[in-house]
Amino acid sequence: MPLDRRRFLRTGALTLGAPALAGHLAPAAVASTARRPRAPLPDSFDRLPSGSVSPRGWLAEQLRLQLHGLCGRYEERSHFLDFDTTGWTHPDRGGWEEVPYWLRGYVPLAVATRDQAALANSRKWIDAILATQQSDGFFGPRSLRTQLNGGPDFWPFLPLLMALRTHEEFTGDERVVPFLTRFLSFMNAQGPGAFDSSWVSYRWGDGLDTAIWLYRRTGEAFLLDLARKMHTYGANWVDNLPSPHNVNIAQGFREPTQYAQLTGSAELRQATYRTYASVLGAYGQFPGGGFAGDENYRPGFGDPRQGFETCGIVEFMASHELLTRITGDPVWADRCEDLAFNMLPAALDPQGTGTHYITSANTIDLNNAVKSQGQFQNGFAMQSYQPGVDQYRCCPHNYGMGWPYCGTCAPTSATSTRARRAPPHCATSSGATRSAWSGRWPSWRSGCAICGSRRTCGTRASAATPTLSAGRSKRSRTSWTHCEKQPASSKKSTAVHGRQDDPRVH
Repeated sequence: MPLDRRRFLRTGALTLGAPALAGHLAPAAVASTARRPRAPLPDSFDRLPSGSVSPRGWLAEQLRLQLHGLCGRYEERSHFLDFDTTGWTHPDRGGWEEVPYWLRGYVPLAVATRDQAALANSRKWIDAILATQQSDGFFGPRSLRTQLNGGPDFWPFLPLLMALRTHEEFTGDERVVPFLTRFLSFMNAQGPGAFDSSWVSYRWGDGLDTAIWLYRRTGEAFLLDLARKMHTYGANWVDNLPSPHNVNIAQGFREPTQYAQLTGSAELRQATYRTYASVLGAYGQFPGGGFAGDENYRPGFGDPRQGFETCGIVEFMASHELLTRITGDPVWADRCEDLAFNMLPAALDPQGTGTHYITSANTIDLNNAVKSQGQFQNGFAMQSYQPGVDQYRCCPHNYGMGWPYCGTCAPTSATSTRARRAPPHCATSSGATRSAWSGRWPSWRSGCAICGSRRTCGTRASAATPTLSAGRSKRSRTSWTHCEKQPASSKKSTAVHGRQDDPRVH
């Protein structure tokens, strides 16, 4: 039955299929969540501040395409991004997640490329947003103050807080930390109704990351209380799968590990691993690192014709990046690369001027038509590459954080002794400047994805193009054309995911 994604929560569709996986999630972690939070434990790896890494090679080219393509020029296409009419700069107007989504990708894109026009435009937006803050700490569209249960709807603020953090890290803007402190104090003053329903209830992991980021800068005790409210009143990701919605899962499954930073609970960390294994075990049966969630996962719909939403791809990547930093477990970095070099490129047209809503492992007809036979849950066409301002709406505004976050928000091993030097050709395979990573990465379980070598096996990766090599192992691995041992027959392009010229691309 076709479903409108914006009515899922009102109609109860987000409960669809949840019992199918609930039995796989152990209940042992329940008691550990009652511990009161304390000062956060150190991450296994420090996250380098925005601007510390200079992209090169293939990644630099992807960022260039993004800057001159959909994300960098989306203000010209999207009426949601009209600086003169959005409530994020003019509080008497309306506004929701589109500007926050876009700025979360656009600001780090400007930083990564060092494009002066983009940096100036980012500053214009940030200045205008900071100027909207009211005396109680609230900012942005006034309509959001009473939009959820008669109180504030905090969901659209969470991506924007991350954009403000990126700006502060790169520029040292002294306005941002006091601004965030006032806003999170306003958030902490709200009752359970602001935390326990709608989209935000599933996505408090984003809020936890900001609260911990701010606590480490200010030491404000109320932030620990706020973190407790986010975890206690938000959806239960510990021994439960509260939503089958693909983006909610991609963002929410990491929340127990994040809260474990404040409690020291090993059980909370294990909850994240269990949820990932349950979802991917049932619905991740196609290459590329994602799972069948279009919009929701659905029992009986897990074959490669199904797809993964573009929002889900970049949110899953961001979760894996965060989990790499917190846990130090290189499996999360491997999983991030699986998405970054397989599903994310396939979600965009080759010129970076359009995206589609759903990326499938095995769908060849990428036209602007509704698919029959119940292939997808939504009732609108989702697979043609286009700007998609209103037809796709969330995905083209949100996808922009994918490459900037993956390639330029690198971990370093300042707080860990587990790191070892990566193979020279692999250490730069993301396109990152080696010196910016301090030459140290997590203790990877293998070397080159093709030959397994921990030594250089060919041309440096800065000149390489990632290609999909499905079926070479139990998990899809990224193959690199620089490896001399790669069979010529395996050099498949990402067209296996359907990346081909589409006449509907504008």
